[in-house]
Parts: sequence; C-alpha cells; structure tokens
Amino acid sequence: MKILIQTLSDWLGGMRVLSSFEKEDILPFHTHFFVDSREMEAGGIFVCIKGEHVDGHDYIPDAIKRGARGIVTEKIYPIQQAGVFQIHVDSSVEALKLFSSKVLNEVKPRLIGITGSAGKTTSREIMQKVFQTTFPCAGTIKNYNTPLGVPLSIGRMPANTRYFVTELSASYPGEISETLSFLSLDQAVITGIGPSHLEFLKNEAGVFQEKIKIAQKVKKEGFTWMNGDQCWYHEASLLALQMKSFGFSPSNEVSINRLLFLPDGIEFEVSVSKKTIASFKMHVWARHFLMDALPAIAIALHEAVPLSAIQEGLANFVPGKGRGRCLQLQQGITLLDEAYNANPYSMQAAMGALLNIPFSRKILVLGDMLELGADAEKLHKDLGSYLTDFPQQIEAIIYVGEYGKIVKESCASKVDKFFCAPDWISALKLLHPLCSRDTVIFVKASNGVGLHYLVDEMEKTYS
Repeated sequence: MKILIQTLSDWLGGMRVLSSFEKEDILPFHTHFFVDSREMEAGGIFVCIKGEHVDGHDYIPDAIKRGARGIVTEKIYPIQQAGVFQIHVDSSVEALKLFSSKVLNEVKPRLIGITGSAGKTTSREIMQKVFQTTFPCAGTIKNYNTPLGVPLSIGRMPANTRYFVTELSASYPGEISETLSFLSLDQAVITGIGPSHLEFLKNEAGVFQEKIKIAQKVKKEGFTWMNGDQCWYHEASLLALQMKSFGFSPSNEVSINRLLFLPDGIEFEVSVSKKTIASFKMHVWARHFLMDALPAIAIALHEAVPLSAIQEGLANFVPGKGRGRCLQLQQGITLLDEAYNANPYSMQAAMGALLNIPFSRKILVLGDMLELGADAEKLHKDLGSYLTDFPQQIEAIIYVGEYGKIVKESCASKVDKFFCAPDWISALKLLHPLCSRDTVIFVKASNGVGLHYLVDEMEKTYS
C-alpha cells in the first residue's frame, strides 16, 4: 500500500529526522521494508535492526547505494544523499509491530494464520490460490513468517486486500506468541505436529505446546483447523474450544473419501460432516498435498467462496521450488524436488507418497534433517530403519551430511548402492552415472544442506 511520510512516521511511533539534503515534498510511496541491505530494492525502506552479532546501522550506506528511499533507525544517522528520508524510533522491532497493527486496522482484512511442523508454505500458497479466485488476497512473502518477517509481509499488503494468509513460525518457545501479539486471527490452521526444531523445543510435546498457542488468538466466531488423523488432535480439542478437524479418516469434519492417481495429478472426493460435496483435481504427485489442500477447502467454504472457485483454485496450484515440484527432464527422468526443508515428520510423509509413483527405478538423494537437538542421531537412525522397511526397491541412495554413515549403517541390509557425499557437488557427480530412462529421483533435505543447488544443476543439464 502507498503511504505519506508523516503517516509512516506516526504508524511507526517515530520521529522524522530532516536533513539539509531532504526535500519536503516526498510523494506517497510503497511500504516495502527490508532488514537485509543485500535484498534492498530501489524505492524500499531499510529498517536497521540491532542484533546480537550484527547491527543494521552499519549497513545503511550499502542500503542507500542499492536504492533505499528511506531508513528507520534507532540512532540518528547523518544522511548525505538527497531524497533519502530518515525516521528515528526507540526500537525498530517494536516499531514494525506497531506499524503492522496500524495497517491491519486500516485495511481490515480477514486474517488466516497457519502453523505446523510441515506444509505451512504449501498450505498458505494453496489457500491464496483458492481465495484469489474470488477476493483480493495476499499473504506472507518468501520465508517471512517470524515476529520480524510477518510485519515485512504486512507492509506489502495492497490496500484492497480482503484476506491475508500468514504463516507463523514456531521454532523456539515464545516465538508464535510474539508474532500473535499484534495479530488477531479469523481462522487458524495447524497442519500437523512432528519432531521439528527440537534443538529449542526439546521434544514433540514441546512442539505441540508451542503451536497450539495459535488457537488462543482466534476470534470467538472463528475456528482452529487441525490434522485430525494425529493423536495430538484430541489433546488440542481439550485446550481449545473452537477446534475442527481435517484428514483422511471419515471421522474428521472435512475428509477425503476417495482418491485416484492420474498421469497428470490426483483426483479426490471431499466430504464435509460425512456428506460428499464435490470432486477436486490437483496437479501434484503426492497425497500429502491433499492434506495441505483440505484446510483451504474447509476455510473457503466457511468464508463463502463458491465451490466452483475452490475447484478452480486447486486446479491452478503448482508446487513451489523445493516444495514438491515435479520436473519432467530429458532421458525419461522425473525429479521430485523436496529440497527446501526436511524433518522426520515431513520426510516420512514424502517418502510414503513415493509408493504411488509408477517408476521401475527410484533413486533417493537425501540429506541431514537439521535443528533436531540431542535427538538428532536417534532420529537419523530411525530414518535408516524406515528406509530398511520401505516396501519398494530403491535403486540407490546418495546421502549428504554428517549423519550419512549412521543412516547407511541402519539400512545397509536393504540398499545395495548407498553413497555418502560431503556436499551437493559430490552428490551430483555420483548421481549423473545413475541417471537413465524410467527413473524417478527424489531429493529431500533441510535447506542448509544445499540440495537445491543440485536440483538447479540437474534442471540445467537435463532440460
């Protein structure tokens, strides 16, 4: 949305600092905030965040060089360039939260919040596709789902937005409450609970206790939708009054009662309160995408989105890079790109979906699941055991990361070709000789492992 300089200063709770180089007649501008000068776009506003190790004030010259129109500072900085404004605040982080509250109060969109151990981004993207068929709908951008990132996304919200879909990270105790301190949700989604971010949340119970906090900020006329196929749903229903479930089991409020795998996707039938409402089709390869679609269907129906529009939105959804893309490459190679993130919960869901892929040769390129804390070694051993019990033949496994040896030892009896690689470059060299017709290559690891670079190179080489 566009805003006047004085309005921005007021909404940030700050003070405009004039310099001899600044013109008084600053025209309305878009509130595109940046906290990393390397990401700065011309016309953006650089917000200086003073962290434990890095002080954003040190990067003001770089931000201005890259085209910053204004800066938000905690200490007054001598601007030496015409046309660049400065707003001084006591706390940049608190200023962004205050700004978010002001924008939401001005635009008044209906807010949908999504958290969970897997599928947050995909669920949010599906939700936006569905709502955009009928209403102006925006959402969090990139991976801006933290107490700092959500305000950056809200700052880019168009003034006519009717629905805003926000992801909510819950990677450490108190994070989700901090984000919800300036949000009041009309609907909420918990995609599922699994062992993720255990370095800070300790165990699966800790994950649940953090993510269930989203239900505390849902308005009394709204609902918290949760994966009802998990044991955690019962405990959640005891803690939050307005709970509704989705899943494959017919006992859920919204469920799937039939699905058919097609060459170009999946067709599935959905029931609400055990009554079939319609069939839908998505151009995806795995059934776990349907679990990301169910809350979108449920909430869209609740918000009076026409059924035909929901079908259209789902049909137009395409998985994002690293989040389940299906790449049809040369030489009859299919690459399933799940390189963006991985934890034991999402790894097993994606691996289980491989059972429905009709290829004679399956090659897995896997990597470490990060942020698992003291349980990391055990959970990687469990991954090896899962691979041992996998009911289909695996042609080869290429593993990148420090836990490769542990995984290999756990499944050595089942997989003949298991290669450990120190990095994605080495893994790529091992992969090339294995590529042949009628082969599916499945790639999944935590983003820090860097397997997205391997996917990029495969796409260049075999496209």
